[in-house]
Amino acid sequence: MSAYILSICGAVILSALVTIIMPEGKIGKFINGVLKILCVFIMLVPLVNWVSDLKFEGKGEGNETEVSLDEDYLDYFFGKQAESLSEELKKIVEKEFSIKVLIVTDWECADYAFSVRKVQINIKDFGMNGNDEHIMIIEQLRTRVSEIAKIDKEAVTVYEGTGNEERTAG
Repeated sequence: MSAYILSICGAVILSALVTIIMPEGKIGKFINGVLKILCVFIMLVPLVNWVSDLKFEGKGEGNETEVSLDEDYLDYFFGKQAESLSEELKKIVEKEFSIKVLIVTDWECADYAFSVRKVQINIKDFGMNGNDEHIMIIEQLRTRVSEIAKIDKEAVTVYEGTGNEERTAG
């Protein structure tokens, strides 16, 4: 904006100096008219630039802008989504299998989309199930959790613990 104001001031000062120096008569009137046209032209240049900026480009040309997503927000949001999935899995597993578990979901953000890498399940208490049923329950548990989380069965890891350990995933 300051360059625009300086160019107008320069044109007006130049016009004033030429008007003082120029001779009287027909050539003076001609030079005075040319200077007035020059001042009007200098005043209209920003308006022409503004109008040309408003023109819309055709499809696929120019005016493409990239949206930058906030990585911290995505990490927070997907972290909350992973916690919610862990809680949902815990409720389903404890209800269906009658066991106490601690579930940690390991996730990643790929192409701005949430995806589960693996699920770690720590069985705190097998409840009323006998010793022989543990192996069957673990396999059934892996299958059911892989179906719910929509991941491969090998991505579900099951640990047997006392309930005091807590495994974390990042």
